Amino acid sequence: SRADISETEVLSREAEAMLLKGGFHIKFWQYSGEKLHGEDSEMTTAVLGVGWRPDEDVICFKASINFSHKRHGVHIKPDLSLLDIPQSIPLKLTKRMALAQVMKIFDPYGILCPFTLYGKVYLRETWARKLGWDDALPDDLRDKWVRFFTLLFDIENNIYPRCLKPVDAVGNPWLLILSDGSDTAYGFAAYVRWKLKDGSFVCKLIFAKCRIAPLDKVSTPQMELNAAVLSKRGR
Repeated sequence: SRADISETEVLSREAEAMLLKGGFHIKFWQYSGEKLHGEDSEMTTAVLGVGWRPDEDVICFKASINFSHKRHGVHIKPDLSLLDIPQSIPLKLTKRMALAQVMKIFDPYGILCPFTLYGKVYLRETWARKLGWDDALPDDLRDKWVRFFTLLFDIENNIYPRCLKPVDAVGNPWLLILSDGSDTAYGFAAYVRWKLKDGSFVCKLIFAKCRIAPLDKVSTPQMELNAAVLSKRGR
């Protein structure tokens, strides 16, 4: 609302005045619901490494896959697009290359767990082959990584509202935590559940975390307990 924006503007001016006392100058303020500063109003910006569209106030993600060499810390070629897969993936795909692509995924909220879990499982399988860092991956393993890189572009279709409270919510919310485990991995997801004025309910994802199973063989019930413990510790 306009009142909320006015209050935010007051707080931002007070913060800017305080920072100026230390010699810190603010370039500009970006408020939720406003178009991004600059010529391209549809452009997505990043806040603490997370994609954000201020006009819609949503969190978004972009697949970043690049196998080109770096010069002064910057890739010499642009990131690959979905149309570049799989023909632009090097025929000699190595453990070093696969690890570099997985480590580029920044997901502090765990929203991309369904995607990153594949990467973790494939990395373990790659390590189990006892290959050198620059040895070519076997064909069967390379095919799995190609499928993973293709799947990774689906993250661009995932858009999450940054605000967890609906405008027509009433009362206090419920915190729902779901955890589960299998022989491959375990994890949990935390949701907030709101009741709306019309009597219906809505749930929104807050946070999630997943881990692959330990190398030492454990039973499925033990994995489910690991998931429950992880959910209690996940903050």
